[in-house]
Amino acid sequence: MVSLTALWLPIVLAAVVVFIASSVIHMAFKYHNSEYRQLPEEESILNAMRGAKTRPGFYSFPYAGTMKEMGSPEMTEKYTQGPVGTINVNPSGPPAMGKNLMLWFAYSIVVGIFAGYRRIRRRGESNQRLAAVAGYAASVLLTLIAFPDDAELGLTVLAILAFGDGSATLGGLLIGGPKLSWNHKKTVSGF
Repeated sequence: MVSLTALWLPIVLAAVVVFIASSVIHMAFKYHNSEYRQLPEEESILNAMRGAKTRPGFYSFPYAGTMKEMGSPEMTEKYTQGPVGTINVNPSGPPAMGKNLMLWFAYSIVVGIFAGYRRIRRRGESNQRLAAVAGYAASVLLTLIAFPDDAELGLTVLAILAFGDGSATLGGLLIGGPKLSWNHKKTVSGF
């Protein structure tokens, strides 16, 4: 059995590849551009929020504090009149892209560790399928927990794991080549 520490290089390389690929995909395809729109009369709304001293947080409107209140005729009328929505208020200042990118890279390493653990765990054990499914599920679940507003990231992680695992197997079987130093059953082309 290969220890997880022996897989540090593939884990870091996988995190770098996922980080670069996700950055290129995000910039090239601009998936989220159509999701964001400017508020009508944005300046007056921002001035009202400043005047109310709105602190950073996640807000819903109209707001109902309890389920009972949500079902009241007054709230039903508010929902009917609209608008109905949510607002995520961030701290004032420019976006902290450096911090967010570092968190994404760190998260990619964590997913790589789970994927590596899944590979180690299933080799030579009777519960291979269970460990494989658990590894995939844990990776996707962690993605959804870390990025609850970006469900497509969970699907992206699942696609990368599934496509990458299958492609590596096919590449190794069809192309062959020199063996990996940390796993002599695998080839460089299958990595």
